[in-house]
Amino acid sequence: MRNATELFKSSGSSDKQGPGNWIRRKEVKKVLDKYGDKLMACHKDAEGQWLFDDRMFDLYSQYITPKEKEVPAEVKQINESQEWYDVLMQSFKKETNEEVYEYLFRKALEDLLQINYVKLSKLGVKDPWKDATPPVKKMLASYISVCRTRLDSYNKRVDTHFMDSIRMEFSKILERGEILRVQREYFSNDECKVFLDNRMNLVSKPHEK
Repeated sequence: MRNATELFKSSGSSDKQGPGNWIRRKEVKKVLDKYGDKLMACHKDAEGQWLFDDRMFDLYSQYITPKEKEVPAEVKQINESQEWYDVLMQSFKKETNEEVYEYLFRKALEDLLQINYVKLSKLGVKDPWKDATPPVKKMLASYISVCRTRLDSYNKRVDTHFMDSIRMEFSKILERGEILRVQREYFSNDECKVFLDNRMNLVSKPHEK
């Protein structure tokens, strides 16, 4: 289960967009009705924090994504082969300048993987976003989503100092343990896969031919 309350607080969204209000929406209720036990999809913990499973968390992340209202057509045109996290990253890359995109994306990968970005190419990663496995993409997209709220409300020139302050504020989203609950594989392409070994080191292994 993932903490939707924490994501909501870090997003800067209005109170009416809180997870408790969101699950009361008609379209969300239709999704919940498909669960045999709705508590498996979402529930409050002892501290009053809303916890969602991966599917509900992903849907909620889309709901509070910045500029959602400005690009409804783009969201509606998502087909079965195009996941929400790909659409979000494409939108972010298109709407921001390359320097900001590259810096936040690279630093997010370093914070999540706890290694230097350059090491990825040495491990055989060709395109960090394209080669990333879905759990990694979901984590990075959720992080970028809340970072955009700060960028959109900032009226001065965005520099590395400001971006580093965003990283520190939202670093909790990039918890490697969330990925490990699903799988240990981080990247995969036509030549190799990159994963955590039993010593929790990131290693590369060629695909068997």
